[in-house]
Amino acid sequence: MRRHHKVPSANPRDHTSCIVKLYTLYGWPQPWPAGACHPREHTMFARVAHVQAKPEKIGEVVALYTSSVMPVLQQLQGFKGTYLLTDPDTGKGMSITLWETEADRLASDSEAALHGPIVQVMPLLAAPPVVLGFDAIEVV
Repeated sequence: MRRHHKVPSANPRDHTSCIVKLYTLYGWPQPWPAGACHPREHTMFARVAHVQAKPEKIGEVVALYTSSVMPVLQQLQGFKGTYLLTDPDTGKGMSITLWETEADRLASDSEAALHGPIVQVMPLLAAPPVVLGFDAIEVV
């Protein structure tokens, strides 16, 4: 069973105040102190894939993700969006996909239509990807 954490939303003028308190003073996932910030509940689930591409191939990885993976993701139930984070100098990268429910995220793990694009990207990587699932918590 998934826990829904109440999280603070920061003062609009100071986005770091609650984030600093969250990680340095109160730990994770501890109850937030009364009055620290206005609570909100997370609304999505995330899959984070850490990749190590061959540095000269990072552009090809991004192009393949955009042309082959994105169209499939956009058709899957519960898909809310994606972010690609890349370092072209080292080839390190991360994809973050956001899902409406944990069930949607888990169902996408076995989506057959993603198998082809994943097979195509593997020769461009220096190491196998590391994939993790997370609660996506909104702190605004």
